[in-house]
Amino acid sequence: MVKFRSGPRWRRTLLIMCLIPLLGGCYLPRTFQAEVVLSRTGFYGIAFDGEVAWVPLLQAVRAGELGADEEHARARLIVNDLRRDSATQDVRYVGDGSFALRWVRSGDARTAGLVSFIRRSERFLTVTHRPTDGVIVLSGRGLAPEQAAALHRAGLRLAGEIRVWTDGPAIRHNAQQVRQTGPMEWVYRWSVRSPLDPPPHLVMATN
Repeated sequence: MVKFRSGPRWRRTLLIMCLIPLLGGCYLPRTFQAEVVLSRTGFYGIAFDGEVAWVPLLQAVRAGELGADEEHARARLIVNDLRRDSATQDVRYVGDGSFALRWVRSGDARTAGLVSFIRRSERFLTVTHRPTDGVIVLSGRGLAPEQAAALHRAGLRLAGEIRVWTDGPAIRHNAQQVRQTGPMEWVYRWSVRSPLDPPPHLVMATN
């Protein structure tokens, strides 16, 4: 069910990103496929396959501030940082301040409470169980309108797709496409092409 394909690279620099303090971190997905499985029993699965940039390194590389040895030395530190997470299945430096990353995590959302990619301090995608409401919530990190507009004016282009597979219909969602693929299987899809795109949001009931 979960398959990934590489997409086109961003066309413009992301130097502006770390000038925006409310981003909450400097790991930033570039091209990617993200797959999420959510079940009414509380099971979740998140799989990310794509490229993420460490923006300070990307800045330094684009500005010509680093020699090759220093660039790769810094990249090794970031690879080691990403490898500390047990969900990281594969990571390698691909140049331009960016890293090919395969990240997979699954479990019981009712036990975990909150699960986030890349990590809790840098939440690109978050799965949260709300026992008081009896729901599981998928949410993405959003930007303030003025931040998103600034990035859009700077020529930021994204190339990503997020798909969520569920065994029950969502209570609420903002997916661009919805398809029922079986008696108890729905697929919700978001195509990410701009920082102006609203972050994904989906709510489904648990048993």
